[in-house]
Amino acid sequence: MARSRALSLTLPPPLATSGALKIWELWAAVPEVIWHRAARLATAGPVPSLQDRQEFQRMGQEKVAAFTESIFAMAAETLRWNFDTAPRLMSSFWHHGSSWPFMLTFPWRRALPPGLSMPAVSATGMTKRAGRVIEKGLAPVHRRATANARRLRRAKRR
Repeated sequence: MARSRALSLTLPPPLATSGALKIWELWAAVPEVIWHRAARLATAGPVPSLQDRQEFQRMGQEKVAAFTESIFAMAAETLRWNFDTAPRLMSSFWHHGSSWPFMLTFPWRRALPPGLSMPAVSATGMTKRAGRVIEKGLAPVHRRATANARRLRRAKRR
């Protein structure tokens, strides 16, 4: 007898923290924030109130802070990636003795020692690390955009 399974509306843990979900949340939050702020700009008129001026100033400061934090997070993750990759890459060259310059130009001509795979850095590993760099860069922007969407949603409408 087959068991019927109810449709689960919760996301599995890997997907719940993935970059794809963060991109989707940004896709939903950014237009909402833009709409709220554009409406506020339009209704502020030529002489904005103190609250409007504070919100406009906050808008500019948050963008600069988010993108600065994003750039530093991506640079730090890229540096971490380089530190992780360099020893493996160099050891693959050193294991070939004095012929490693030859291996740079003709890597398929020489048999590899046992236990050493040719690509010291696999394409799959590079793709995962590049995705991690992008996730680190999106995190500050995502955090601020979704927080702004929640805050502006709660704000009293005029």
